[in-house]
This record gives sequence, C-alpha cells and structure tokens, in this order.
Amino acid sequence: MDLMNQTSKLIKVVITIFFTVILAVLAYQYFRQTIQNEVQLDFNNRTRLIKTYLNLLGSNVNSFKQDIEYLYQLEDSDCTALPAHYQLKDFDKNHYILSTDPATSLEVSLSGLGSAGNAQKYYGKEINTILKLSSRFNSIVKSLPEITWVYYTSINQFIFVAPALSPKDYLFKEADYQRNFWREAEPGHNPEHHQIITRLYDDAAGQGLMITISSPVILDNQFSGVISLDLGLEFLRSLLTSEFNSPLGEYLLVDESSSLVGKVDDFKIGTKIQLPDRPGDDQSIIDFQGKYWLITEVADGQLWLVHTFAKNKLTWAAIIKSLPVWLILIITLILAFVLIKLQESHKHVLELSRVDPLTGLLNRRGLYEAIKQPINYCKRHHNGWSVVIMDIDYFKNVNDTYGHDVGDEVIEKIGHLISNMLRKSDIASRWGGEEFLLFLPDSNVKTACHIADKILRAVHDERITSKDIHITLSSGCAEAGENESFSDVLKRADKKLYEAKEQGRNQNVR
Repeated sequence: MDLMNQTSKLIKVVITIFFTVILAVLAYQYFRQTIQNEVQLDFNNRTRLIKTYLNLLGSNVNSFKQDIEYLYQLEDSDCTALPAHYQLKDFDKNHYILSTDPATSLEVSLSGLGSAGNAQKYYGKEINTILKLSSRFNSIVKSLPEITWVYYTSINQFIFVAPALSPKDYLFKEADYQRNFWREAEPGHNPEHHQIITRLYDDAAGQGLMITISSPVILDNQFSGVISLDLGLEFLRSLLTSEFNSPLGEYLLVDESSSLVGKVDDFKIGTKIQLPDRPGDDQSIIDFQGKYWLITEVADGQLWLVHTFAKNKLTWAAIIKSLPVWLILIITLILAFVLIKLQESHKHVLELSRVDPLTGLLNRRGLYEAIKQPINYCKRHHNGWSVVIMDIDYFKNVNDTYGHDVGDEVIEKIGHLISNMLRKSDIASRWGGEEFLLFLPDSNVKTACHIADKILRAVHDERITSKDIHITLSSGCAEAGENESFSDVLKRADKKLYEAKEQGRNQNVR
C-alpha cells in the first residue's frame, strides 16, 4: 500500500511538473502573439490616421488648383484692376509687394520680382485670380493648425502666401525655383502634372524642416505655377507619436528614395534607411537584418510608414508579460508538492474548518472562502449576484418543546432540503444557529426571491421530523449593486429578513 501511495504521489508530481512547463510555454506564446497583434493593430490604426490626414490635405490642395484654373477662365483677359482692398506697391528696386486694407482680417501676403506697375500690367489677370481666393487661403490655415504655409508660386516670379509674411522676413527670389516644392512639381520632373509630396527640406521662411504637398496649375493650357501646402517636421512627429503607441520600437516616415521624412528623435536631413523589399499593401511583419519590420504605403509611390523593432525586444516583452503567470505556476508547483505530501491531513482539517458537521453545508468561514472567486468573476464580467438569508421561525419553541435533538434534526433536514434545491453554481451555508445564507451568482433579486420562495414553500409543505412539527422559514433577499461589498449586501438582506419577521414570518421580503 505504501509503495502504491508513493507511486501515485510520484505520478502526480511528474504530471504536475509536465503541465506546469506546458502552461509556462503556452503563456509565453500567448503573450508573444498578443503583443504582435497589438503592434499590428497599432500599425494599422496609425496607417489609417496618416492616410486620412494626407488625403484631407491633398484634397484641399487639389481644390485650390481647380478653383484657380476655373476662376482664371472667368477673369477678363485685359483685367488689370485689383480688388478694392488690395494694392500692389514697390518695396525696393527689385521687388513689389501686396498692400492690404487694414480693415480686412485677411492675413495674406504677395511678393514678386520687378515693379508693381509691370506686374499689374502683365500678370494682373493671374494675380486677380489668386486674390479672389484670399479668404480661402486664410481660413484653411486657421482651421488646420498643422499647416505651416499655403501658397501659390507663379512662373511669373511672384508668390502668394498665407499666413502673411513680412517683407523684411521673406521676399520672392529666383532661387525659390530650385526648392523642392517647385522643382519636383514642374513639368521637367512631373510631365503628367500629378500632385506630389516633396522630400524633406529646410523652409526658406525659417520655419525649419518640412515637406510640401504641391499640385501644378495649368492656365491657358500652359504650366503657370504651383499651389502648395507645407507640413512641418513637428506635425509629422505628432503623427508618429499619436494615441496608438507601440512600446517595442520606433515609427518612421520615408520617401521613395528611402530617405527619412519623419522620426520622433532628431535626425539629419537626407538620412537614408536600409529597408527590406516593400510589400505593397501587405502589412505583415517582415524579418530583416535582426529586426522586425512593418511597411506600408501612405501616399501613392511617395511616402511610406515604417515601424521597426528588435527581435529580442519582442522576446523580452513576452517574457516580462509572462512573468506573473510563471510566478503563479512556480508557486502552484511548490504548493502542489506540499499539497501532495499533506493531502489527507489537509483535507480533514479543511472539512473541520469549512463545513458545518450537522448539515454538511459550509459554515461562515467556508462561505467567505467560497464566494471570493465568484464575486470577483461577477465584477469582472459585470454580472449580478444576490444574497438570501433565511431563519427558522420560532425555532426556540422547537428546542424548548421537543428538545435539542429534535432541533438538530430540524436544522439538518432543512439544510439538506436547501442544498438539493439550489443550482450547481449557488453556494449555501449554515450562517448561525438556525440561520442559513445563500450566495447566488449570476442572479438578480427577482431570481433570488424565486429560489427563496421555492424553498419556503417546500419547507412549509413538508413535515420535517417524526414529531410531525410544522416548520416555516422567513427570508430576506438583496442584490449587489455595482462595486458593493459582500458585507454591505448581507446587511441589506438581513434587514429584509427582519422585515419578514415583523410582517408575520413564513414569507420572503426583498
């Protein structure tokens, strides 16, 4: 027998260790996959965010392009008179600027090479067309603070800008035609007249690094200028540090030459990133040069979002996430060894400490232990639970009349009757001398009262002992409120029991 017991214990130990190791591995795999899913979701959300922004801003640029081309056709061919609240004036011997009526709230500016008279004489139609859109230039900058500048650059050597630039800070110059917003949009580089997103460059007006969304403008079937919208590096960084944050690596924006366009940390303009082959619309994780990569296009052939992180970071993140589970498993394993060794004695002590020997129901201590997990489960899943407390009516009279042996028989049989009428998930206990307490998970007060009423009727209809004593119960029911403790619910149920007693007994009150 001892050999059999030892063998049985050894088998239990081996099985316990085996399943502990299996669970530890499964926990690691689960958390690793969970983290990968979170990273993938983060990347997908950020991709949608950036595409939405770029589409919105690109649509605004195209809208300006179409309005300029349409209004230009409507403009009188020999028009030279500017709107009443605008005036061109010479600024110095090489430049002219736009003067606005101080009463207007439009914060726009225009500067060009040459004299004001010649500009109005030769380019008046084009300038008038642009000035008619002043309010729109002004409003888009105010409504979309991420935009640094909105401007129209003409092949006729002038530029119209919002918000306004002081001529002391900036005047149009020939060198502006060498800047990315113009050079990448003009027909020599863009014969199909597509909208373009420039590479990163340094702003001529001193606003730092930025990219530009530009669309060529065609007037009288000729390339005449470029309408542009600037996005500063700080805005690009905000797209990479939005609400969807991944703890593993970093997000990058790169252009078609794999040059960095945006990064949270500082970087040098022109920095190139060695990328794996771009998978197009496939946003699966790529294993490349000891790192994991996610890459997707966010602007047609011009801009890509990249997320990269070291492979060991994923491993360590999964390990760290798994540590609490592993700790629990190790503790469980240690406890299992102790429990195997002390199983029989523990079982006996447990029975004595948790179970009422007369009824076989849990005692108070046993109930408190038994309800912890169901209460936590109900709270986590927002399920209701209820408490019913029952008391034998006039039980003192039974003891006084028939003796304590009969009283014990009454308590024992009522305990068995209650136990047989409950659901598997319900928990019953002998709460006191002649009191019984029911804990009913996943139950509202209506369900609890229904169960209590069934028990009360069963006790009322049955002759409990050989003495043919008529026994009744009174009970009180209470349902747990949100975040309410067991003791609070018990107090309310006990109060309802008191009301049942006051109202004549043999009834349930909720």
